[in-house]
Amino acid sequence: MTLKGTASLVTPSGVKGLSFADEATTANALVPKLKAEGADAIVLLIHQGGKLPQFTTGNACDGLYGDILPILPKLDPAITTVVSGHTHWAYVCNGTVETGAGRLMTSAGKYGYFVSDLRLRFDPSTKRLLEQSATNVVVGNGERGVDAPEQALVSRYAAAVAPIANRVVGRLTEKATTDTDDGESAAADLIADSMLAATRAAENGGAQIALVNATGVRVALPSGDVLYKDAFAMMPFGNNLLVMTLTGKQLKAAIEQQYAIPIKPGRSRPAALAPSDGFTYAVDMTKPEGSRVSDVRLNGKPVSAEGRYRVALNNYLASGGDGLSAFTQGTDITDKGIIDLDALVAWIAPGRIPRSRAGSASPASATAARRSSATCASAGPRLRCEAGRASRCRSGDAGRLRARRSRWPARAA
Repeated sequence: MTLKGTASLVTPSGVKGLSFADEATTANALVPKLKAEGADAIVLLIHQGGKLPQFTTGNACDGLYGDILPILPKLDPAITTVVSGHTHWAYVCNGTVETGAGRLMTSAGKYGYFVSDLRLRFDPSTKRLLEQSATNVVVGNGERGVDAPEQALVSRYAAAVAPIANRVVGRLTEKATTDTDDGESAAADLIADSMLAATRAAENGGAQIALVNATGVRVALPSGDVLYKDAFAMMPFGNNLLVMTLTGKQLKAAIEQQYAIPIKPGRSRPAALAPSDGFTYAVDMTKPEGSRVSDVRLNGKPVSAEGRYRVALNNYLASGGDGLSAFTQGTDITDKGIIDLDALVAWIAPGRIPRSRAGSASPASATAARRSSATCASAGPRLRCEAGRASRCRSGDAGRLRARRSRWPARAA
C-alpha cells in the first residue's frame, strides 16, 4: 500500500490524476471483503514505516517512532500482521505498546541486508490464528550475500562500469558534509551552487538563484579526489534543471510552504531549501504558517514582492514536489536538458580554458571561503536562521546559538 503522502514525495507529473487516501481507512475498507472470501488472517503490506533511536541487529522495537505509529491504532483488529518499510530501518514489534496486543509488525531494513522470517501458526480445525512470530535474518555478513551466480552477475557489471565509476571528476579541499535533520549543509550548498553555475548563462536560462531540497542530498562528498561514483551516490536521481521566472511574492510563498511542513519525529528542526550563494532568508518557526519567512535577500538587497527573478530548480521541485505547489506558478520555463549530476560534476571539476580559444587548458583557482554568517535562536520549538547557508551551530549564552559559515569544499586544481 502506497503512502498517503505519495503525491508530495514523487514528481507530481508522474502521478497526475491519481489520489492517495488514508492508509488505515483504505485497509479497513477491504477487511469485510477479505473475510467474505474466506481469509483466515489478514496481512497488510504497507510502505510506511518507523525508526528506532539507534541501529540494532534488526529484531528490536524499543523506542519505535515515526509516521507508522498513528496508523496502527486505527487499523481493524482483523489486520493482525503488518509488513512495513519506507524508512530503511529494520525492526520486529510483536504485541508491543506501539502495535497493540495481538499484532505483529516487521521491517526488513534496506538493500537486502535482512530477510524477515515470518511465521503464523493456525489451529488446523478452526483455522484460527494462534500465534505469530518474526525474525530478521542477516543475509551473508549483512553487507554482501553469498549466492555465487548472483555475485558473478554483479561482479560482471561492476567491472564493466568501473572505468566510469572510478574516474576522478574533481577535488574538494575538505569533506562536503550532510545534515542529519536534512537542514542546510555544505553538501546541499555545493549542489545549489552547481545548479546556479550550470544555468546562469542566458542561453541556459539566466538563473539568478538556485534552490535544492536538502532531503534529496543522499550522501556527503569526500575531501581530496572525488570519483564519479561519489558524485552519483550524492545525486542519483537524474533530474533535469529548470529555470523559471517567479515574482518575489511567489518565491517567498514557496519557501513558506517548505517551512509549513511538520518537523519529522525524532528531528529538531525542519528540512531546508538550501540556497545558492548570494540568496538568503530568515525563518522563525514560532510564527504562524505563512508568516515564518522574512528578510529575503539576493546579493544583500531585499527581494521585492513585485520583482521578477529567475530561479533554478530540479524538475521534481519545479512540478510541485514535496508539496511546494507555489513553484508550479513559475513562468517562462527553460529546460536545456541539463542533468543535476552533470552540473555537480562540472562544478567540482578543475576549470579549463576551451581549446577553441587558447588551445590549452589551465586549472581554475579555488573558490573563496564562505562569506556570510547566520544567527539562530533556540527556545523550545523556536528556530530562527537570520541568513542562509549556515552549517554549524554552537551553544552560547541563554540558549542562543551562533552559526557561522565555515570554509567550504570548493573546486580546486
